[in-house]
Amino acid sequence: MTNQQKFGISIKKEEDFSEWYCQVVTKSELIDYYTIKGCYIMRPLSLFIWTKIKDFFTKKIQKLNVQEYYFPMLVTKSSLEKEKDHIENFAPELAWITSYGNVLLDNPVAIRPTSESIMYPCFSKWLRSHRDLPLKVNQWCNILRWEVKSTTPFIRAREFLWQEGHTAFLTKEESDKEVLQILDFYSQIYQELLAIPVIKGIKSENEKFGGALYTTTVEAFIPGSGRGVQAATSHSLGTNFSRMYDIKVTSEGNIGNGIGGGEGGEGGEGKNKSKDKNKTKSKSKDSNTNTKDNPNTNNNPNNTNNNIPLKHSSDSFVHQNSWGITTRTIGISTMIHSDNKGLVLPPKVAMYQVVIIPCGITVGRDSTPLFRYIQTITKEFEGGYVGCGCGEGCEDSMDNTYIKDSKDIKDIKDIKDSKDIKDNTKDIKDSKDIKDSKDIKDIKDIKDSKDNTTHTHTHTHTHTHTHTHTHNHTPQPIRYFLDDKTNVSPGYKYNYWEIRGVPLRIEIGFKELNNNTLTVIRRFDGKKIILENKNIFKKIKNELNEIHRLMYLKALKERDERIIRVESYYRFVEEIENGNCVLVPWCCDKECEEELKRRGGVEGEVGMDSNKDSKDISKDNTRDNKNNTSDNTRDNTRDNTRDDTRDNKNTRDNKDNTGDNKNNVLTTVPLGVKCMCIPYDNEDVSDKKCFNCNKSAKSLGLFGRSY
Repeated sequence: MTNQQKFGISIKKEEDFSEWYCQVVTKSELIDYYTIKGCYIMRPLSLFIWTKIKDFFTKKIQKLNVQEYYFPMLVTKSSLEKEKDHIENFAPELAWITSYGNVLLDNPVAIRPTSESIMYPCFSKWLRSHRDLPLKVNQWCNILRWEVKSTTPFIRAREFLWQEGHTAFLTKEESDKEVLQILDFYSQIYQELLAIPVIKGIKSENEKFGGALYTTTVEAFIPGSGRGVQAATSHSLGTNFSRMYDIKVTSEGNIGNGIGGGEGGEGGEGKNKSKDKNKTKSKSKDSNTNTKDNPNTNNNPNNTNNNIPLKHSSDSFVHQNSWGITTRTIGISTMIHSDNKGLVLPPKVAMYQVVIIPCGITVGRDSTPLFRYIQTITKEFEGGYVGCGCGEGCEDSMDNTYIKDSKDIKDIKDIKDSKDIKDNTKDIKDSKDIKDSKDIKDIKDIKDSKDNTTHTHTHTHTHTHTHTHTHNHTPQPIRYFLDDKTNVSPGYKYNYWEIRGVPLRIEIGFKELNNNTLTVIRRFDGKKIILENKNIFKKIKNELNEIHRLMYLKALKERDERIIRVESYYRFVEEIENGNCVLVPWCCDKECEEELKRRGGVEGEVGMDSNKDSKDISKDNTRDNKNNTSDNTRDNTRDNTRDDTRDNKNTRDNKDNTGDNKNNVLTTVPLGVKCMCIPYDNEDVSDKKCFNCNKSAKSLGLFGRSY
């Protein structure tokens, strides 16, 4: 077997995306298959990426005073039944424990599909007074959803890792603000760590989280498969769950201040409950109705207004949020950046940012001078830093100024006669109409909370390479691996590390030794660079920064070329069939969206394979893991009927020339199409008609096939 056959990818990305992806994630050693369908073994390379994401996000939410918890993974049936509307979406995927040994349980328990029903009974016990708020909880854990559709490593699995945040506030204004703050953090994970552009938006009524008031999302697009993917979500739950789980606090203020509103009979200390539960809830509900619009309402415990003499108290249901991001991040990055040679890793999440390969070593030739030369380079890597924006190398934010300032970003033009979907949060105009809920219109614009302050640095160099930064960023050396194995050739090593996606390969032989240089090859584009061995840390740092910048711009360009602006149903179907996402004028009505789904014959997301049949890509288990059970095997027949030709799609005129939708021949919505989101960066379409039902349009909607 040749090195190419052993390590290389045998299927091209553009020919069979599903097979290509399976080979990349397994041959790069991101994952291995397990004997149970939909469960995967995360290997060190992927777990390192997840750890970097955890570290990045944890620093962000710590600034918001979010605290870490860990809750049990088991949930009772009675607790689940309290949130029937919410749990309805998860019911087919719930895994129940019904026995231990040979003994049947009188009360079966489920393994968490999400943790609302586990956490919120505790919230009800913990929260007594408005002074207990806000409560901000986060946990990193695993989730089990017995996926009945096709499974895809990282993208759609039965067990996966995630972060879930759950918070409670006294006022809706505080809650709304946090929803968008967290959404910004998720956008930064993709942009600043993974070099992936995402679209911020709000979910349609049909696609929002079950039980939520509204759901905000960041959406990515996978050009290789022509599908969108939900990258992370941040939900406003309003008071829906606090009413289910009786999460109330005693809020105090002057009579008529909007909290309590004259219904003082149900107040009192702590969690006093009326015998008539419905009456209590009704009065508490009434007591919340005036909060939003009353300018005198201010129950923030940190506000000095709380020292005003109090004349009235009443129980109020708290306003809640939940938000989460999963190991799907790794799959999205792999799908977007990787190529026919294997994995391509963004530098900031790569376990090894540089691999050093000694060359020209032969029997009888003294290699001692060569390895001494290599040692001088590795010492500099260990003693330096990989930049942070402050310029001194902290890896927390490796020189992301291009994201804010680079003309490469701000000069990107319209997407196919449409405004570009930019990555900054803006208000949706007349969101009242979009959501049919007055609660949405109060969402404010939250700017990215990036630290642009000037930092002062002090560095203390010792033999152990310790450094001190006064700005509290963790110092990080360049992560490198010296592959000095002597039983394989340099060419073997090139293939080995190329498929694993290491951003930079440094080749050092006697030629480099004699010339005091390094030969550097970029994994991203294969560019070869000769660098003088002077200030080498700074030069390598610059190369890593440049790789990240170019990866982001490439992904942005490929995405924008595949988001097409259309106005008719005929063109909508045509562009979806061509593997694109579409921006269309839309009425945003729930009934219109449901009618689209009925015509498509689907109920939302599909798996990874084909336009016709959803197949479990774990069929690859039978090739890559001989220990897999028969449950992991699937029909290996591929659907080759998909039209992969996208001739002239980049120059296609996006203006609608098709006339009335009713006269068009195409009437079937392609499989798996749904509204991905209503982008926050939108435009006035009040003079347009809905592409589907011909009602007045309220906003541009982003539609496409989705994982």
